[in-house]
Amino acid sequence: MALLNLDAGGERLGLCAHRPCRRVFADTTRGGRQSCCSPRCANTEAVRRHRNRHMIRPTIVANRCSLRIRSRTERRDI
Repeated sequence: MALLNLDAGGERLGLCAHRPCRRVFADTTRGGRQSCCSPRCANTEAVRRHRNRHMIRPTIVANRCSLRIRSRTERRDI
């Protein structure tokens, strides 16, 4: 850890954003926006965010005195 701190200057150290991985890394990118320790962790975290964004959430629709559950991707017939 001390060698890593000396090489990076100490100002751009961070914890990996991927929840199970808690590694410390030195951000060597030009803009200083690195959030994961490796491309594998970055990809896993991006897939998790994508799946959360595009998750199908059911909505309840009342249709002529009957209730049924319809997903958002289902076509509306009303």
